[in-house]
Amino acid sequence: MATIGVAIKPGVEAAKKIFQQLLKWARTNNHKICIEEQASRIASNEDSVSVLGVKELVQQSDWVISMGGDGTLIWLARHARDDGPLFLGVNFGRLGFLNEIQSTELISTLDKLEKGKIEIEERSALLVRVEGEGRRCFESVVVNDVVVQKGAQGRLLEVDLAIDREGVTRFHADGLIVSTPTGSTAYSLSAGGSIVHPSLPVMLITPICAHSLSHRPLVISLESEVTVSLPSYDEEVFLRFDGQESYPFEAGNLVRVSKASQKIRFIKTSSLSFYRILQSKLKWGLTNAS
Repeated sequence: MATIGVAIKPGVEAAKKIFQQLLKWARTNNHKICIEEQASRIASNEDSVSVLGVKELVQQSDWVISMGGDGTLIWLARHARDDGPLFLGVNFGRLGFLNEIQSTELISTLDKLEKGKIEIEERSALLVRVEGEGRRCFESVVVNDVVVQKGAQGRLLEVDLAIDREGVTRFHADGLIVSTPTGSTAYSLSAGGSIVHPSLPVMLITPICAHSLSHRPLVISLESEVTVSLPSYDEEVFLRFDGQESYPFEAGNLVRVSKASQKIRFIKTSSLSFYRILQSKLKWGLTNAS
């Protein structure tokens, strides 16, 4: 018997019908269903369904099904443990980089998963630690990226970068992004970073609107440790984790970014390759209709 966790993006009304189909399939095949607390109203009349917070849902499930967009799936994956569950994204809108299947494919996909006829794709995550006055203040795992971001009215940042304890450069920029290959198609892409295949063991360092043409994006080994600091700054600066959580970043603090111990395991079913998804999302190879 598998424990199946389900999270549903608020406002996705079409997920109600799919959830009922999933519940029926789980009962027939002797599996347990848990649902994330924000979507608990969908299962309010189902005594057999457990309601859990997101962390408990991910850490107690064998399979986690995300009904929504890529953001919902990343929100779940950030809570994975070292021997974490298998994640499956169900698409309820535009094609995502992570959401693999349409809602009509869910039950057939679970049948294949139960029989072991599914490909598993592992992706890297990053561990971000904030240190101040010689002690650890905060830490978080990111699937996409961590962003050093100034306030809306803030002046240009000076950001010191070191790799493996060796000073590399001082960026004069609006901010800095450290991302995984998965995150290379997110904010880093908008800031001019490279697109990197998700299987590669690397991390990306991308300045945001650097005030020098010589400050270019870097691609470095995933085994390296990146250290970021602010030499001096008296205005607001924040660290943004996967665009979902923030923490104040003060001059004198250190941010250390390294490979997380856990791999994020996604159920891969689509016949679309990474490059086909890029073609679809970025409109490559398409001529403009007149």
